[in-house]
Amino acid sequence: TKRDSGESGMSVKSLANGCGIALKSLQELLEEKNIEFFLEGTGKQGDSVAELLISKAKMGTGRPADFYLIKTPAIHVVLDIYCERIFRYYAYESRYKKTKAKELHTAYAHHGTRNSMQAKTKYDAQWALFHNNSTLETIDEKFKSKITELELKLVEKDTQLVEKDKTISKLKKDNKLLTFTPNSEKTFQKYLHGMLGGEREFEVAGPFPGRIDISTSQMMVEVKRVKEFEKAFGQLLRYRAQLVQTKHKDKIYSIFLFGDVTEQEREVLNEMADMTNFQLIIHKNLQDYIDEDELDNHTDINTEND
Repeated sequence: TKRDSGESGMSVKSLANGCGIALKSLQELLEEKNIEFFLEGTGKQGDSVAELLISKAKMGTGRPADFYLIKTPAIHVVLDIYCERIFRYYAYESRYKKTKAKELHTAYAHHGTRNSMQAKTKYDAQWALFHNNSTLETIDEKFKSKITELELKLVEKDTQLVEKDKTISKLKKDNKLLTFTPNSEKTFQKYLHGMLGGEREFEVAGPFPGRIDISTSQMMVEVKRVKEFEKAFGQLLRYRAQLVQTKHKDKIYSIFLFGDVTEQEREVLNEMADMTNFQLIIHKNLQDYIDEDELDNHTDINTEND
């Protein structure tokens, strides 16, 4: 029952159950082509032939415009006056008359179809007094306001989630930085160049051309991992031999090794440095001057060969 008008109705499925028939049978009966059936439902007892013709003209060629009280993809609710017509059909007019439909039609006829449905839905006629347009507009505005409020809350929540994700991402990066031990030769070159200055990738010409990692006014430095110490010593020895006739001959030739090293290994490396007259620097841990590429791909070892 609609509160604002008191109009009542039954779903097509409930109608079929009330008449004691299959839903499909009722749906076939309610097809728009059965115009005479719908026309009979629009007249009232005592209507003249002229009045029936007028009603037929208003209806056109299909079911009445008000046949359904509610019509959505989910449910079809037939208006009470047409429900009465359907009960009457299956009670007295159908080829296969239904006792259930007759009982329901008799009960509804005694009290009135609409009144019976209103009683079933516990409808109070006073409700209709409060359902004017201004009330409906107020309710509509409240719904719109509530929807806007919910949308704003969703936007605020999304913003908070974005900020939370940024914070988590930053914390992860900070944690990675704090627990990270660099493994890239380029990272240590950058770090050492930041302290010493000079020129990176200094080119050495000659029969065995190559590049010294760092060249300053006083030093020539080759950077390598501890496990590549032989390459470091060999390259730096070759560069010094090639630069012996140049202004670089009297510079300090240094080897900078990074990575884990034992005490016994350190002793051997120091002996080699003394024998070759090289300066030896060993740096195991470093967190400043970390290259971003290495930080993002710290599991990959970037081996750079000169």
